Amino acid sequence: MKTFMGMKLLLALRKVKPGIKIGDKMKIITIVKSIQRLENSLNGNPNYRIHTEDGTVNTRQDCMSTYGYNFNTFYNKKVEVDYSLNKKGIAYLNNIKLK
Repeated sequence: MKTFMGMKLLLALRKVKPGIKIGDKMKIITIVKSIQRLENSLNGNPNYRIHTEDGTVNTRQDCMSTYGYNFNTFYNKKVEVDYSLNKKGIAYLNNIKLK
């Protein structure tokens, strides 16, 4: 399983966009291949991992916006994913919408 970015890809992106850094918001248009329900957070909130043609993106722990999505509507559809990276290079969902 590959993540959207990881540090290797972040370094490659810096060649095209030198100022890019961890925490920057990024967008990608891709197709959702599967949606994986992860364990709930310690506070009981749902977590998901969205698998796309270009990698995976996770929902943030204890983020209320997760409740606003019906992730099944994105399955096998073209979507625009807004995401940002944490220090480990893991992509976290900011927003997702049908394209």
